[in-house]
Amino acid sequence: MIAAYAPVAGTRLKRWPATTGSRFRLALALFLSWLIQVTGPATVGRGVQIAVILWFCTVFATFATEYAFEGRGVKILAITSGYCLVGMVLMGLFPAKVMTVATIWGLPEIVIASIAGAWLYTESAIG
Repeated sequence: MIAAYAPVAGTRLKRWPATTGSRFRLALALFLSWLIQVTGPATVGRGVQIAVILWFCTVFATFATEYAFEGRGVKILAITSGYCLVGMVLMGLFPAKVMTVATIWGLPEIVIASIAGAWLYTESAIG
């Protein structure tokens, strides 16, 4: 099993970031699917268009402001925000019904994976 390690050598991170990220991606997919359906015909072009507009107005604007105040470079901004753009465009490519079915199918999968992960995961003692 691959373990994630904290900056302090040898200490293990809890696995909540992976499950939390999955839940937020699921919420984003549901919201994007709903937004595409509510605003007009659910076509591939509109899905991509809405995904890009939503990405620019939320993800890019937030990351750009944060990175400007932190003094980070444009390259890291492009990498981190571009990763979200690719994911959102892929979500927008699928028709709404396919996205809804995938979301409904994914809900039990996330619950089962979370239960299995919690059952299998044990945190070792530090020290």
